[in-house]
Amino acid sequence: MIFCISRLCERYGKETKGISSDFLEALALYDWPGNVRELFQTIEQAFARAIHAPTLFGIHLPQPFRVRMAHAGMQFREGHGDQVESGLAKQNILPWRELKAEVEKEYITRLLQEARGNIQTACALSGLSRARLYQLISRYDMSV
Repeated sequence: MIFCISRLCERYGKETKGISSDFLEALALYDWPGNVRELFQTIEQAFARAIHAPTLFGIHLPQPFRVRMAHAGMQFREGHGDQVESGLAKQNILPWRELKAEVEKEYITRLLQEARGNIQTACALSGLSRARLYQLISRYDMSV
């Protein structure tokens, strides 16, 4: 797998990408009915989605992988939800999705302030595509 990612980085002139634990976990959860070619195609699809990101995350994988990850997370929560929630509450730690949403919203707010509402400038500053920026603005009910 690392060989495949290195080859893709060379082919597209990108720096070597990191691999997150959720990316590896998603690949491990998959049944792999095909051969190693299917693995390489999957990694190439994830690479294309993360072309500007320094690390490959599970979110970069094709939909069937993300669905399996979500399903596995739901099963874990059903079996261990009380323990996880009480443990997080004791430690004063937000669940990942809540924290991510807070950080994203704050980042987009500050980005738009810095760019004075100019979408093109905001895209240039952040490296986000116009479509992704509008998606985030819509998600957090912001106005430009």
